[in-house]
Amino acid sequence: MQSLALRCALFALAVALLGRATPSHAKCSWEVLECNLVPVSEEVAMRRECYHNSHFRASSPLSGCPPGTEQNGALCYPLCDDGFSGSGPVCWQNCPNGFRNDPAHCGKTAPESRGVGYPWRFGDTPFSLDGAWKRCEQENTQGCEQDGAVVYPKCRPGFHPAGCCICSPDCPEGMLDIGVSCQKQTRTRGGGSAMICPSGKEQIGALCYDDCPAGWKKTSVMCQEEAETCRNVPLAPTGCPAIVPFSFMLTQGGYCSTQEYKADTLEHAKQLAENCTGAQATHIQSYLVNECDCKYGDRLPLTSGFSYCLGEKCQRCYAGKWSDATDCRNDCKP
Repeated sequence: MQSLALRCALFALAVALLGRATPSHAKCSWEVLECNLVPVSEEVAMRRECYHNSHFRASSPLSGCPPGTEQNGALCYPLCDDGFSGSGPVCWQNCPNGFRNDPAHCGKTAPESRGVGYPWRFGDTPFSLDGAWKRCEQENTQGCEQDGAVVYPKCRPGFHPAGCCICSPDCPEGMLDIGVSCQKQTRTRGGGSAMICPSGKEQIGALCYDDCPAGWKKTSVMCQEEAETCRNVPLAPTGCPAIVPFSFMLTQGGYCSTQEYKADTLEHAKQLAENCTGAQATHIQSYLVNECDCKYGDRLPLTSGFSYCLGEKCQRCYAGKWSDATDCRNDCKP
C-alpha cells in the first residue's frame, strides 16, 4: 500500500516537472487600435536585433573653381588679363573712372566747349590772323590752334577737338572712338569648364558632400556608424485567429463607396472601416445574381452601379452618391 502511494507521488511529481519544462502555446487574440489591427498575446518572445545607424551626408551644390579660373554663371573660365573683366566666354576691356560702363562700350563724360574762338576783327592786319593768335595766346596758357578762319584755345589734356568748338574726352588706349562712346576691346577665353567642390568636400554627381564625423564611415551619400546598436524586438505571436476579408458600404456626407477590410471578426472589421475613414460602415452580406429578394445588406447587380438594401429602405450607389429607390427589385430582370 505504501509502495503504491509512493509510486503515485513520484508519477505526480514527474507530470508536474514535465509540465513545467514544456511551455504552453501563447494565447493570442486581435484588438483594434485606432486604424490598426494589432495582436495581443499573453506571452511575447523576443529576439536580438543589431544594426548600424545611418544618415544622409550634408550636401551643397557645386560652388568651386580650379586655381587660375573664376566662376561665371554655372561654369569656370580662365582669369582675364589686367584691365579686362570677364562675362561668360568673353573678356571685355574695363572703362576708365567717370566713363559709363555699357555692355560693349564706355560712355564718355560730358564734352567741353571752347567758345566761339578768336576770329579776325577790325583793326587787325587785313588777311592776317596774327592779331587773333596774339589775343588767344594771351588768354589761354595751354596754347591755341586754328580751325578754318578762327583761332581756338587747345583742349585740355585728356580731351581732343571734335569739330570747331567742342572738346571730346579721349578714349583709353586701344579703344575705338565712335563719338559719344568708346568701343571696348574683347578677348575670348574659351567655353568654360564644369565647377568643382571646395576643398574638404567630395563630389558625387552634381553635389558636394561633407565628410562623415569620427566613428562613422562613408557609404556613397550616407554616413554609417561603425559601432552596432542592438535592441530586443518582440516576435510576432503565433496561434492568432485567421484574418479574413469583409466588404463594407461606406457612407459619409451623402456620398458612398465600397471598401474591403481584413480582420478576425466582423465587429473588428467594422471598427477598422469606421476608424480609418470616419464614415458609417454597413456590411455587404451577399452578392445576388439571379435573385430579386431584397434583404438587409444585400447588393443587386445593375447595368450601372449597385443597389443596396438597408432594411426597409433601398438606396442606389451611382456616380459616387446615394439616391433613394422605391424597390430594389424593380431594378432586377425577372
